[in-house]
Formats: sequence, structure tokens, C-alpha cells
Amino acid sequence: MAASLLFGRATSRALKGLIKSYAPTITYCNKRFLLSQAYSCKESWHKRLEDPVLSQVPLSEFAIQLRDQFDKQKSISAVDMEILANKMHEMDVDEADFMEDVIRKFRKSPASNPVRDSIVYVIVRNYIDSGMADRLLPLMQTRSQTGLFPEAFAFSHLLDHFIEENELASAAQVAYEIMLQEDFSHPTSRFLSLHACVQYLESVSLDDITPEEIKDPEGEEEWFPVRYIRYPVYDDHFDIKSQQYLLGKTLYCLGKELGANTLAHSLQVSGLALYHKFSRCLQLMTDIANSGDGSLVQDSLRHVEESLEKVQIRDPEKPQKETGLLTIDDEIYKLLPTQEDKEGFVAQFKQLRQTLQDKGKVVEEKMSALSETLVKSELLQHEAADIEVQTKRLEGWQEERQELLQQQLYELEKTQKVEEIQNTLKELQEKEEMIRFFELNDKIRLIQPKRLPKEKVEEDEDEETLRLKRIKRRKFRHNV
Repeated sequence: MAASLLFGRATSRALKGLIKSYAPTITYCNKRFLLSQAYSCKESWHKRLEDPVLSQVPLSEFAIQLRDQFDKQKSISAVDMEILANKMHEMDVDEADFMEDVIRKFRKSPASNPVRDSIVYVIVRNYIDSGMADRLLPLMQTRSQTGLFPEAFAFSHLLDHFIEENELASAAQVAYEIMLQEDFSHPTSRFLSLHACVQYLESVSLDDITPEEIKDPEGEEEWFPVRYIRYPVYDDHFDIKSQQYLLGKTLYCLGKELGANTLAHSLQVSGLALYHKFSRCLQLMTDIANSGDGSLVQDSLRHVEESLEKVQIRDPEKPQKETGLLTIDDEIYKLLPTQEDKEGFVAQFKQLRQTLQDKGKVVEEKMSALSETLVKSELLQHEAADIEVQTKRLEGWQEERQELLQQQLYELEKTQKVEEIQNTLKELQEKEEMIRFFELNDKIRLIQPKRLPKEKVEEDEDEETLRLKRIKRRKFRHNV
């Protein structure tokens, strides 16, 4: 059975290779390469596959074994999951759902806390190599169920892939995930996120990402008994669902990472405007207007103006809902400005814009041009160091995998020996009991309680005689 499966797999690969050899070569000129080909560390990346363990393990059969193992033992070891992750470059679209189910099962195993960086890194890169990078986004967004918390280098590869494919919306989604983890410390992933978000903001209309207007549900509400009523809480971070708010907060966080310059100020102002934090946005514009060398790009002022124009207005006279009917949307609604607030923001914005223009603090250069110049120069400086670190990590992970595998084999042999010893002891005990039984037969009989012989009933005695004897015995026992 296994031989036939392997033969079928080999035949399929041969056919795919034959088709690829006859496929025409297509060159895409709309791709933008920010990282060089050397960043992928192809030599070290492919060298890991020379491991005999990886070359001998068939992907589909091994995945089925892991799933069955979890169903029986409720556990998958970290080294087994790492071996499966390293084989995922062989999977096709039809197998992806099954592999993701195994990933979710591994998340429920004790060995998945925490998930090793090597597992997540390999999964991300293999999904990219298999042409299924878009499936990583929902896996990252449900990270509590999948355990897919990519580290900086995995984020960098994923961002670079989406930017090369001109999938700016997907690249921005990856940047949102880094923002939610509040970790822009790695330079490469930080500047790739900056490029993705700025380019996406320039390519999209605010009408496409403006949050939907919050309305009360129509129809009569349905009431049912519950133990207690949960009061809705909006944390203004993980609870953010609006694409505009996510983009705005990401731009603001990126701007804070860049220090104090025109691009950093512009990113923060645009981000706060998209995030609908108008008080903080106008305060920042005031600080820039009063500073000695602060300035903004024209694009930022446009973003503030459009955001103020499209923001939903909160009705302060709206009656308060009953506690049982409140939702997170009601908490978001409380953060919206009233008509009076909006008019005040608009008036203050127009005054600040005029002040900035009068002081020559408005730069005509586009935000995307400034960010692209910065991104290219910074990536060039950090690329060599990243390549060196990745190479060392790939080699280190391979050594760790060998150690974990040896440890797992040792534990397996230890468990088997313990079981063998227990079975042997049980057999010896049974044999000893059988042998000693005949030696101790006399003592066993002495220990057994003596049984009194049954009273013999004479056949010639009638029922009346027997009844009288029983009465006599009862009287005797009573007197005694």
C-alpha cells in the first residue's frame, strides 16, 4: 500500500515537472522588488531538506498519523509538528484544509505552548512557495486557535511577497497584525510595513474603507433568560474591525517609530485622522505649527479633511439602550463626535491649515515618494545583517530538531522498556502464584473455614415430626 502511494506521488511529480518544462516563460514587469533574491537564503533554506528524516517522511501519510495520534492521545509533539511543517512545500490546494486542521489540533497540545518560531517560520515560507500565501491571513487573524504568531523574519518574507505581487491590501493586513502585536522593533518588517500601508493608502479611496454607519438593528428584539448580562467592552485595539481604523492606527504607530521629521509627523497626523482621533490629531498639528522645524506633506492635510467630512455624527439626544441590548457597536458609537464637535474640529482644522501654509510648513512632495526613498535606503542597510541571522537560525533550528528527535526517540524507548518490564513482572507473578499454590496447598486448606455437615433427614420422618424438632431447636437456642 505504501509503495503504491509513493509510486503514485512520484508519477504525479514527474508529470508536473514535464508540464512545467513545456510551460511558456512569463515575465511580470509590474512587480516591485524591495528585497534582493539573497534575502530568501535559498541555499540554507533548501539545505534543510537534505535531512534524512525529512526526505523519508511522506507528507499525507504523516499528517494522517498525527491527526489520529491527537484523536487518541490529545497530543502532538513539537518535533513531529516541525517535521510536518518542513514538508508542507509538497502540499497542494486540496490538502491545505487538512493541514490547517492538523495545525489547529497541534495548538491544543501541551507542546504548543509556546509555539516554536521555527515551526511558524517554516509554515509561512512553505505557504509562500506553494502559492497559497493568501491563506495565511485568516490563520494569523485567528492566532489564538492556530498559534500562528510569526516572528520578524516570517513577517518580512510575507510582506515582501505581497508587495512583489502588488497585493497591497494583503500586505497592509500583515502590517496590521504587526501593529496589533505592538512590535515594530525589527527594521526590515517595520519599513516593509511602512511601504505597504502608504502605497495602499495612496491606491485606495477612503469611500472603500470608511467604516459602515452604526445603526440600531431593525425589528423586535428577542429576549431569553441568561445567568448574567455581559456589559460590552471595546478595547480600541484587538476589537478594531474597521479597515480604516486599522490602517490609521498602524500609520500612527509607524510614524512614532520614525522620530521627528516631515514623514513621521505626516504619518501620525494622517493616522490619527483615519483613526478618528481628531482631538489628538489637531493637537499634533498645533504642536507642529508652533515648532521650529516641523512640517507636513499636503497629503496629510487632505486625509484629515476627508476624514472629517466622512465621519459619522453621534446624536447626543439618542435614548440609552437597556443593558441587555448593548453591543460593542454601541461602545464605538459613544466615541463618535457630535455635530457640534465636528463643526469645532473643522473650524480648528481650517485655521491650522492656514497657519501651516503661512509659515511654509506644508511640503508639496507626496508621502509615498518620501516613504519609498526612506524604505529603499533603510532596507539596503539592514539586509546583509538579516541574511546572516537567518542563515544561522536555519542551521540552529536543524540542530535543535535533531536533538528533539533524539530526545523523543529516547523517551519512546524508555516507555517501551518500562512497559516490557511491567509485563514481565506480571507474568512472573502469575507463574509464582501457580507454582506456590501446590506448595502451600495444606496451609490454604487450614485457612479455609470448616463447613459443618448438613443434618441428615431420615426418610421415615413425616412432616409433623420435622416441624416439632424445629420448634424444639428454636426454644433451645432462645433459652441459651
